[in-house]
Amino acid sequence: MRILLVCSAVLAVALGRSPPCLCPRILDPVCGDDGFTYDNSCEMECSGVQRAENPASCCNCNKNYNPVCGINGRSYGNQCMAFCRGIRVLSEGECPRPQVCTADYMPVCGADGVTYGNACGARAANVEIVSEGECPKSCACPFILKQVCGSDGKTYANECVAKCDGVEVASEGKCPCKCTKENAPVCGEDGVTYSNACLAKCEGVEVTTEGEC
Repeated sequence: MRILLVCSAVLAVALGRSPPCLCPRILDPVCGDDGFTYDNSCEMECSGVQRAENPASCCNCNKNYNPVCGINGRSYGNQCMAFCRGIRVLSEGECPRPQVCTADYMPVCGADGVTYGNACGARAANVEIVSEGECPKSCACPFILKQVCGSDGKTYANECVAKCDGVEVASEGKCPCKCTKENAPVCGEDGVTYSNACLAKCEGVEVTTEGEC
């Protein structure tokens, strides 16, 4: 085929005619000033036609359904139909339809570490689900001693530590201690022996074992 085209070109030159155009088979529609749509610029130029100033003037498209997605988010029957409306094609095939999710709270944890209200919400965000339920909370609190009293009656080192445990701050400073003088020693996580578990809790210390350290 290529040899025949070359021979035709040589023969055309010998006879004083313009050689035929060898255009690539690329579909990149352009609108000519003759009102016709050409497959690409090469074919248009080979026909001795200039590009039209108004692409919408070329709307002689066939009705073959080869959907494309325009940069405006709308689907068109084929590339020509999009071009005739002055819309650049973003991708082949119909545009993805926006997913409508319910407000049902059935949390899932996404691969991005974000908790989504339900599986539909994760899929709509194009995020893979790694587990059901909320993502585990990872708290990185500063080592600042600014004690607060939590709504659970426990003293926390600072507001961040309280919130990481899902506890609201009731007041600043230590929680007021209302402990008895019962002598039931316990060993705190700080290595200190407390007279009883209540006193350890009032200091914001977890009990590791019963008895003295």
